[in-house]
Formats: sequence, structure tokens, C-alpha cells
Amino acid sequence: MSLKMELFPGNCSVCYKRAIYYNYNCSACEPCKMYYLRSITKYCRYTCERPPPLSYKDLNCKACRFYKCQKIGMHVNYETVPMLVIEKHGFVAETLRKLIRLDDKRFETLKKFFTLENPTLKQLVEKRGTNILTVKQKSVPELTVADWCFFYTYTTIVFLLNAAFMNDVENRARVILLRENTVKTMLLLSSFNAISKRLERIVLPKGQNVFPEEIRKLFGNAPEFLEKVTGMLVRKLIPLKIAIEELLLIIAIFFCDSGESALPISEKSRMLMKSRHNKYCLDLLKYCHCASPDNFQTRYADLLGIQAVLQENFECIEYIALTIRIQMKLTGHKKLFNDIIL
Repeated sequence: MSLKMELFPGNCSVCYKRAIYYNYNCSACEPCKMYYLRSITKYCRYTCERPPPLSYKDLNCKACRFYKCQKIGMHVNYETVPMLVIEKHGFVAETLRKLIRLDDKRFETLKKFFTLENPTLKQLVEKRGTNILTVKQKSVPELTVADWCFFYTYTTIVFLLNAAFMNDVENRARVILLRENTVKTMLLLSSFNAISKRLERIVLPKGQNVFPEEIRKLFGNAPEFLEKVTGMLVRKLIPLKIAIEELLLIIAIFFCDSGESALPISEKSRMLMKSRHNKYCLDLLKYCHCASPDNFQTRYADLLGIQAVLQENFECIEYIALTIRIQMKLTGHKKLFNDIIL
């Protein structure tokens, strides 16, 4: 929370432009406030090319602007952990910065755009999703539950394809790994989103029920089962008070861990996944040490323990998909549904 109170019009202590509020304990304008906030939460690291000492005068230099924000006393309550990670574990901070940037892009695409195309998983893998044309949501008719599920799947696949743990992995292995992990990643992301909205179950971006009416009718004798499926992982995450950094790291860990299983991928891809699994596990341990120094090992174990609940939740989704295939005549559904779950 920022300390924000009205003042008589004055100048921003950072850029000297007009400012009428206190932001983060300082007289600062809204652009400088948001610049400092983004620098902290996105794990940005800046280097000034000028020789020391820093003058803080060149506000076109990102480093000078950030350091001046610090010099005048800007402070947010939750900056301690990110600053500590940047200071002690630069490579972990860089990993988090890239994951957060990818997730921000995924979220913005999901919120504002849509695609009318109908790609297969293989087509997405071949171009990392860059071959798909998207349009603004306001230019298309109202999206159905099926549309939202498809686009959530698409944006999740693009997020995973462009993550560093996919580098140098063969396309065939990418397809297999995505079939195994896309729904699991969607469950983690949507459960975190539900918690951020103070909900007890997963919903679609516009608040719709995940399961449309025709699917709920299939389970009319056991409606509590569908409620269990949409709330299972949320109930696991709520008491953990999981941070976005922890969420993104366990997504990477669980994804790479699947590469060490019995999936039919090449030995080269399997070894890459094993190496990266170890790397992300170490990154998570270092993050836990910064965020929870007194019980970091317990915290680390609790986060890895999410995998068991995630697997149970995934198996429930598989059961629902199997029931749909047996009981319903599926026509006109997107190809990604066939490739990922149906």
C-alpha cells in the first residue's frame, strides 16, 4: 500500500514535473510512482553507462531514474524480497523477470484479444504461436464458454512455448510435453487468478462458470463433483498464500519434471528437462530463503507438495473429458481440444 495524501500542487522530487500527491512516502508524480513500482515487481535491473558517482540527473537513463527514486526515499511494503533476490541471486532475478514478462504478455493477450483461427498444437509448436492472427475482442461477437476455454488454452501454450525451459527441445518432444502439461498449467494459473479475486473456485476471465450448462447436465446426479474440480487446487493454494514468483517457478519445475517421466521423448530432450528441473528447483529454494529465511526448507517442501493435488485435479479433468466424449456428440470444437484433452 502506498502512503498517498493530497498536497498543494508542487513538483515531483524525481523528475520535477507537477505532482499533487505523496506516493510511496515522497512527493512524486504518478509516472515516477509507477516506474518505481514496475521496477520492483518486475525484477528489473538497470546499469548506468556513465562513470561513477551517479549524478541522478539524466532521467532518460533508467538506472539514474530508479536510483533517484530510492535516494529520495521511495519505498513499498513488499519490495524487501525482490530487492534481496536481485542483490543476492542475480540469475534467479533474471529468471523471474523473464517469466513475469511472459505471464504479463499472456494475461494481456487473454484480456484484450482473440483469434478466429483454428490451429493444431503442431502448428503452434512450429512457429511458437507467432503464425496466428489475433484481433481485438471488441471486434468479435460475444465469446462463449467454449471460446474462452479455447483462447485460455492457446495463450497458455504460447506462454509455455516461449519459456526458457523450451529452448533447444525438439518439436516432437515439445508437442508431447505440452499435451502433458498445458491443462495442468492452466489449472495453476486460473487457481491463482481465482485467489487474487478472492474466489473459492476457478472461473473464466469474464466470471463465467468453467463448465457450460450441457456439461453440468451430464453430472446432474453429482453436481458436487464439478464444484470439487473447480475448487480443489484453489483450496490448496489459499493457506499457502503463494506469491506470483513461487507460482511461476513451480510451473517451470512441474513442466520440466514431466520430462523425466515415461513420456516418449528423446534422450536429449529428457536430459535437457532434467538439467532445467534441477535449475528451477534451486531457483525456488533460493527465493524461499529470501522470502522465508526462518522456515525456507518447509516452505520449499510445501510448494512442491502442490504437485500431488495438481495431479489429482488433472485426473478429474481427464475423467470429465472422457465422459464428454462418450456421452456427447462433439461437432465444431477447436482442434486444440483434440490435441490437448479430448
